[in-house]
Amino acid sequence: MAIIRNFKNHGYTTLSNYHLRDKRISLKAKGLLSLMLSLPDDWRYSVKGLASIVKEGTESIETTIKELKAFGYIEVTKVRNPENGLFEYVYDVYETPEKIKYPEGYNPPLDVPPLETPPLIINKDKQNTEKQNTEIIKEKSRKKEKSTKLSALEALEGFKEEFNLSEELTEAFKDFIEMRKEIKDPITVNGLKRAINSLFKLSADPGEQLEIINQSIIAGYKGLFPLKTNQRQGGYQQPNRYDRPAEPAEDDVIERLKAKYKAEEEAKKRAEGGL
Repeated sequence: MAIIRNFKNHGYTTLSNYHLRDKRISLKAKGLLSLMLSLPDDWRYSVKGLASIVKEGTESIETTIKELKAFGYIEVTKVRNPENGLFEYVYDVYETPEKIKYPEGYNPPLDVPPLETPPLIINKDKQNTEKQNTEIIKEKSRKKEKSTKLSALEALEGFKEEFNLSEELTEAFKDFIEMRKEIKDPITVNGLKRAINSLFKLSADPGEQLEIINQSIIAGYKGLFPLKTNQRQGGYQQPNRYDRPAEPAEDDVIERLKAKYKAEEEAKKRAEGGL
């Protein structure tokens, strides 16, 4: 396709291609800036004046001027007219952005309009330092939280004075805490306090209190419960929670099986003889 050109003797304006190739601004902004650059140098710019020579209204003109101001193509200064004392707005219109702000360390090419938004220069050293500082703060916070968090065993010493626990009850609760660890369900500080309160509600007798704790330790209970009836009547003996019922000897098992089979054979013979 051919480009038809006319002779430029008069009625033409020579413009820079910079703003026409600037992808950051809209087509409307490029058109308005071209129009403003084509006007005489002594033309008194104003929103109403521009709206009077274009199809768009004042609202559209104001929006487009804001866009051009944001990208450094227009500067508007408010000054007082010395003749009449009234304020006026002075427009400075540039073919290329006069006060565009580029990131530190970025040097835009001369006489070439930016086709893309200038790249951000990231200080990796600063970024890594900030990341390390953040990790250090988090680690200190975790250590502080861990150091201020008491275990149930440590809290037991305080509860000993608060509830006036005897040495026997204190040792029993230590075994109870250890048992909870063994069953993979460690008791918390609040849980231990509830268990102590529950113990005093269940019984006021020191001996029975020990039996209640030992009952839970032996059975692997997570809490404390009233003693079973047979334990109350039989004079509960404090057993070792690590004791296990002895396995029957192999010879005893064989002898019992022989006696069982012999008794079944005799019963069968008697039944047959009766017939």
